[in-house]
Amino acid sequence: MGKNKKNNLNTLKKNTHHTDGYVTLVLVIIIGVLAFAIALSAITDGVSASKSGFSFMQSYEARSYANACAEEVLYKIHSGTISLGTSDSTSEVFSNGSCSASTNVNALGAITMSVSGVALRAKTDITITGTVSGGKVTITAWQ
Repeated sequence: MGKNKKNNLNTLKKNTHHTDGYVTLVLVIIIGVLAFAIALSAITDGVSASKSGFSFMQSYEARSYANACAEEVLYKIHSGTISLGTSDSTSEVFSNGSCSASTNVNALGAITMSVSGVALRAKTDITITGTVSGGKVTITAWQ
């Protein structure tokens, strides 16, 4: 019996040694999968942040184009190119976008302007109201 117990103990030790290798292999695989998932998540977040930043820049550019058109029309009103009781349409093309403005100046000098600016996929609309009297332009709203 003593010899039989010794053989069983040696067999148990051999099996435990092989099991330790499998446990280590499984742990390495699990850690590798987790590291891959974390890396993939970080890359995805970085790409999303980059797209968000690019969209913000396009929106800013579209707003700048709309402001440029609005200022051009206001200059025309100020200089008398657009007179009381008239309407005007203006558009400009830029390297990365465009803008357009539709303006109405009634006989009493009330200004109503609808302006839009486009930069690639971003679009901004602005409504401007004001008055003109004696060449002096006063803006009451720019939104």
